[in-house]
Amino acid sequence: MLRATVCVAALFLPVCVRAEDPERLAGDFVVLARSLSDLGGGGRALAQRQQDAILLYEDFLLSHPDSAYSAKVRWSLFASYVTVERRDKAAQVLDDLQDALLQDLLRVAFARQRLGGGNAAAQILEGLEKVDDAATRTRVAQYMLTVGGDAKKYLAMLQDVIDKPGDEEARARALLVKAELFRHGPESVPLLEELVKKFPRTRAGRDGARKLDAARLAPGSPAPPFAVAAADGSTLTSEALRGKAHLIFFWSTWSYPSWRRLDELKEALGAYGPDALAVVAVACEDLIERPKEFFAREKLPWTLVAEGKEWHNTLALLYDVNSLPYYVLIDRKGKIVIPGTTKLEALAEALPRATAE
Repeated sequence: MLRATVCVAALFLPVCVRAEDPERLAGDFVVLARSLSDLGGGGRALAQRQQDAILLYEDFLLSHPDSAYSAKVRWSLFASYVTVERRDKAAQVLDDLQDALLQDLLRVAFARQRLGGGNAAAQILEGLEKVDDAATRTRVAQYMLTVGGDAKKYLAMLQDVIDKPGDEEARARALLVKAELFRHGPESVPLLEELVKKFPRTRAGRDGARKLDAARLAPGSPAPPFAVAAADGSTLTSEALRGKAHLIFFWSTWSYPSWRRLDELKEALGAYGPDALAVVAVACEDLIERPKEFFAREKLPWTLVAEGKEWHNTLALLYDVNSLPYYVLIDRKGKIVIPGTTKLEALAEALPRATAE
């Protein structure tokens, strides 16, 4: 069971720590509104205007998935998909909206419980558990398992969704949630394999296939190839790094743990010259200029990758990163030494092996 303080952190830390740049957010929302107003000219057909609007909405949501405006934009995106008769896409947007509302409702229940309103919290949870909707039951089970709820009860709830014939997307999502709950255990790979085999065409199934590739990475296995744009405009490839060890360091300016031990990280890496060890620092945030400014201020000599896609940047998806800081270490021959760790001590201990001739 998680301690109460950890439960609070799990709920509220993503909301409090991940501070969005309000100036950029407001500016981008204004750009969105102006771009939408420009679509009205030229006498184009309504369907074409809606298709153009869809691209604008999706681009905004990619940059600001959890912003104060995201719900409004999603509702507009939903309406556009309905207009162009893309019911499958409209249903996906509706699922995202429902998921966000459920998260807020569950946070309210937990907050009431913390304030001593146990009866009110129990009524909210009891009502949600009785809802005959697979997506709702999956979210409730996921939430309760995260905050230390009855593991047997809520794992059974997930399994019930997985086994019940019907909505394949909902069943796949429940199986993906279960796999993520066992992320660092031996159950993870078999669960992801089951997901990919049973539900290959679902969104969750495709996401599970990517996660399975990352979960199968192990010390001694070849590192997956990549090509990304560095912040200086150059192209960085895994092939260009062959012959030297390289560390892929996932971090963010908004994540205090990412740079709290920055001096210790620099000290650990300082013993290795640029011909022995290359460092690729991947900024997991939706801002591009802020990581550049941080690098310039700290005079960091590493290669910076800042795509502005937070957790959905190329390398974070490749290694299925979901916590910061995160270190991936690869040796001179392109073999994985550490497939992923949050522990600086583990990285420091492995560096001599990675850089050995």
